[in-house]
Amino acid sequence: MDSNFHFGPARSAERAAYGARTPDASPTGIFEWADFMRSQGVTRVCCLLDAGQLAGFPVNLEAEYKRLFRATCVLMEPIADHHLCSRQALRHVLAAWLVAARGLSPMEAIEAVEATGRLPREAVLAGNATLDELIEC
Repeated sequence: MDSNFHFGPARSAERAAYGARTPDASPTGIFEWADFMRSQGVTRVCCLLDAGQLAGFPVNLEAEYKRLFRATCVLMEPIADHHLCSRQALRHVLAAWLVAARGLSPMEAIEAVEATGRLPREAVLAGNATLDELIEC
């Protein structure tokens, strides 16, 4: 896996919400991921993996995150929208967060996330959703 886990802010100059790839499914991979996140100042984690994805880890990922980041700083919130695959979910969630927390319109949020090099419209491009469905979520 790449050394920075594709870590980056939801939009340019954002200081509260970041996105990153999931760690490798190994105890070492989880520790390296958590160590990198802490080195970037991350103190809270929201995990978007569903039960099937979590089953691919040899350890209880929720328990490990809680051990590494403190129990009150971990939220396990699986994405149940089948129009979005796990790679697309992060980009969509970052855009949704910008709408809810920063007051951006859905299109402004999508464009802000795209400006960071992420593709929040990937579900549309892949044929898994329409732009209207993406905006309505």
